[in-house]
Amino acid sequence: KGLRALKALLLYVRSAEPLELEVLYSSGLTQEQEEACQALQTSRGVSPSVIRSAIDERCSVFIPNSQNRPEANRTASLSDGNHSVLCTPILDPLTSAPIAVLYFQNEGLLFAFEEEDHEWLKGYATALQQGIGLHLTAIRQLEGLQQDRRRLVEAGSGGPDLVGDSEEVRSLRLTLNETLLPVVDL
Repeated sequence: KGLRALKALLLYVRSAEPLELEVLYSSGLTQEQEEACQALQTSRGVSPSVIRSAIDERCSVFIPNSQNRPEANRTASLSDGNHSVLCTPILDPLTSAPIAVLYFQNEGLLFAFEEEDHEWLKGYATALQQGIGLHLTAIRQLEGLQQDRRRLVEAGSGGPDLVGDSEEVRSLRLTLNETLLPVVDL
């Protein structure tokens, strides 16, 4: 299905405390709006406060019509018309820390998002979380293996001693030296 959004934004959460964001992708936003969202500063036509709320609360935000919200919940950025907004964080499945946030916005009642769009986005975010979670798990495991390898190399234990001087043993020593000694930096 997908979303038919006039504005779309994918922000990477560089740091949760203090909150630092980086724009990874945007569509339909000006450079000024991108910079404002990244800095979480007010910008006409896109709401950094909705982005912050999704990150802080760790849950999706659905605004079918910005003009129908109670005055206390309206954002200055969306006060100039009928805006429909969907925003959801992408969380690390192991730590629940925010990794990224997706923001979609349409203008006018004709293109307003519906509950069906909200449910679709929540499902999409869950799928992304699982994929990113698997990736992060693989990175953490690789880092652990690299640390173990460094400790073994520093301790002088590069592996078992190979006895013999045949062509096969020399070839095996060469292969071990080429593949096991380098430590990959991430």
